[in-house]
Amino acid sequence: ERGVAAVVHLLASSMAGACAVPLDPGYPDARLALMTGDPRLVAVVAAPEHAHRVPGNVPTLPADDLDRPSSPELRPGPDAPGPGATSAGPDGDGDRGHRLATLMYTSGSTGAPKGVEITHRGIVRLVRDERIAFRPDDVVLHCAPLAFDASLLEIWGALARGAVLEIAPPGPLSLSELAEVVRERGITALWLTAGLFHQLAEYEPDCLERVRLLLTGGDVVSPHHVRAVLTRWPGIAVVNGYGPTENTTFTTCHVLADPAGAAGASLPIGRAVAGTGVHLLDAYGNPVPPGVPGELWTSGDGLARGYAGRPDLTAERFTTPDRGPLQGVRMYRTGDLATLRDDGALDFLGRRDLQVKVNGYRIELAEIEAAVLAHPDVRQVCVVVEPDAFGGKRLSAHVVAGADAARLTRELRLALRSRLPAFMVPARWTVVDSLPLTANGKTDRGRLTAAPALQKD
Repeated sequence: ERGVAAVVHLLASSMAGACAVPLDPGYPDARLALMTGDPRLVAVVAAPEHAHRVPGNVPTLPADDLDRPSSPELRPGPDAPGPGATSAGPDGDGDRGHRLATLMYTSGSTGAPKGVEITHRGIVRLVRDERIAFRPDDVVLHCAPLAFDASLLEIWGALARGAVLEIAPPGPLSLSELAEVVRERGITALWLTAGLFHQLAEYEPDCLERVRLLLTGGDVVSPHHVRAVLTRWPGIAVVNGYGPTENTTFTTCHVLADPAGAAGASLPIGRAVAGTGVHLLDAYGNPVPPGVPGELWTSGDGLARGYAGRPDLTAERFTTPDRGPLQGVRMYRTGDLATLRDDGALDFLGRRDLQVKVNGYRIELAEIEAAVLAHPDVRQVCVVVEPDAFGGKRLSAHVVAGADAARLTRELRLALRSRLPAFMVPARWTVVDSLPLTANGKTDRGRLTAAPALQKD
C-alpha cells in the first residue's frame, strides 16, 4: 500500500540499479499473476498480509523490515550498474539515463495488460520543467496509487526538488477524507485526476486555501471548475497536463493563473514539457498546419523503451521514420487527435481508437469487452464511457445475452472483479436485445443509450 515503506523501497530499488514494478494489492490475483510473470523478476517486496499472493518461485522481501540485509540468493537487477558506477545522473551520462527505473502496466487491447518500460532519463526530464516543478518550500501530496504514473511526478518531483512529501493514508479516500488531508497537512502542491478535481472544486473548495500549484488531467478538464477555483483562490496556478504513460506522465501542459484564461468552452493542453517534442501528423506521416486536426506523436527524453516482452507492439507504437521531415526521430504514436492553435498551444480533440481515460486511468475498452465475452451467456458486448452524476465519467457495459438479466449482471460483476482492476469494472450494466449499428455495419456507440433496455442498474 501507499506509505513510507513503499517510498523507501522505490528509492532502494533505484539506488541498486534495479527496476521497480508497482503491484497494487487491490488488483485481483489473476492480474497480479500476469504482472509477476516477467522472467526478469528477482524479488517481490510485500507486506505480511499480502505475502501469500506472491508466486512460490519468487523470493519475497518483507516490506516492514527496512533494515534487513540484502539476501545472498538475489541476483543483480536487469539494469544493475557495473562496479564503481552510480545511479543515473541528471544528464544520463552515456547509457545510464536509459536504464529502467520502473515498469508500469497499462490496459491492453488484446485482453492482457502492457508493461511500459520507463527510464531514469524520462523521470528526470519530467521533474525539470519549471511550469510543473515543485519548490523546496512546497508540501506535496502523494495520493496517487503507486501503479498509476502520476505517482512518479508526486514522489520523484518532490524528492528531486527538496520538497516535503506528505503521504496520504493507504487505500482509496472519500472526497471529505481527501479534503481533510489537504487542509490539515498544509498541502501546497498536488495532482488530481480531472474527475477528482471537479468534485473537489464543487464540494470541498475551501481545502485549497493554502495550495499554490494544482496539477490536473488524465481526462478533459472542465473550464467551469477551473474558473471557480481561480476566482475563489487567486493565488493558485492550475495546470492542465496531458500525456500517456509511454512518455512518462506529462507530454504537454498549460498553466492557468486567472479566471479569464479559462473563459472558453474548452482548455488547451498547452505546449511540450522540457525535453519533449510533439508532432501533429496526417495519415501519411506529414506535419499538418495550424488549425488542421492531426494525430499527436511525441518524441524526446520522456519516451519509454517500449513494452516489456512485446517487441511486436513496441515496433508498432514506437517508430523511427526512415524518410520525410522526421527522419531518424524516434517517436511514440499516441492515437490522440489534436490541433495547433495560432498561439502555439495544442487543443485536444479525442481518440482515434477505443482507448479512453476514466478518472485518470487509461483503459482499452477492448480489454473489458474481451473479459465480458468470456462469460458463456454473453453473445455481444459494447463498453462505452458516459457522464456520471458528479460531472465525471464512468464505464457502462451494454450486453446482448440469452440469460436472466439480473442474474447475468451479478455474475459479470463478480467475474470481472476477479480478472480486472476495480477501475476497469463497468459501473452500469444494460442488457439489450441487440446493439445498434451504423450504416456501415459497425456498432453505433453513440446510440447505445437509446437502445431498448431489459435491465439497467
